[in-house]
Amino acid sequence: MAALSSLFTEDADFVQVNGRRWVGPAEIKQNHALVHQMMFKDSVWTNLKLNIGFLKPDVAIAHQTWGLRGDKNPDGTARTPREGLFTQIFIKRGGHWLITAAHNMDIAVVPGSPVAGSVPPK
Repeated sequence: MAALSSLFTEDADFVQVNGRRWVGPAEIKQNHALVHQMMFKDSVWTNLKLNIGFLKPDVAIAHQTWGLRGDKNPDGTARTPREGLFTQIFIKRGGHWLITAAHNMDIAVVPGSPVAGSVPPK
């Protein structure tokens, strides 16, 4: 978790998949450590698709589609495999790219929805 938290700016803002907001590397590190002790201990994250765009030469936005299996609910019961979207804003400081804002979310499967992309591709 120390390596993870070193990727963030001092004022980083991280909104996790359930909508909780963590601010700064210390809070991001502490909360990731807590959920990885049990809920994500045996989980497997798969990167499915990554798109990166540059807003300025030193500012980039990344949209990463992911898959997750093997995670557990807080009560220890197994969760259904799922997919999500992770959006991050990177800024370049001192020659290094750091995350200054991140938002992670599950992709909601909406059977029969006419909205394009509402059901993840197989």
